[in-house]
Amino acid sequence: MSMADAKPRSRSRRASSTPLFEKETAARLKAWGLRAGGAFLILLGVLSFLMLWTYNWRDPSFFSATDAAPTNALGLIGASLADPLHRALGWAAYGLPLGFLVWGGRLIASRGDTKSLSRIVLVPIAIAVAAVFASGHIPFASWIHPYGLGGHFGDDMFLKVMSVI
Repeated sequence: MSMADAKPRSRSRRASSTPLFEKETAARLKAWGLRAGGAFLILLGVLSFLMLWTYNWRDPSFFSATDAAPTNALGLIGASLADPLHRALGWAAYGLPLGFLVWGGRLIASRGDTKSLSRIVLVPIAIAVAAVFASGHIPFASWIHPYGLGGHFGDDMFLKVMSVI
């Protein structure tokens, strides 16, 4: 029998007549899974907030090589992630943990869990707008960085917006 003579397989499989779980059990498992995902997002939000809050520009990262031990609450990994976030977004980087905390709370409270993927697109847009907004403000005297409060991204976009206006 050659390959040309063989019958193609059917792509559709017969559905099992009995589901794996009963409807009530499946609904509870889905709710527990969403709540567990919400708890994970809240944990991620708290950890990313600690990472940004304990940011120190002297810590070792991709942009600064030093033999000193990192002072970041999450150690070397936290310092290596916080530095590019702070350089790029400045204070708007706090929108990332805020987004994690809000969506984790929504999943735990079972509010809007069906719309979460369509609305999660708004978080990066809000962070970008916050960076531009923060760059429009004059940094305070203790600000030691060469970029503004909105980071490099906020500074660049603020200058582009101001050149249009």
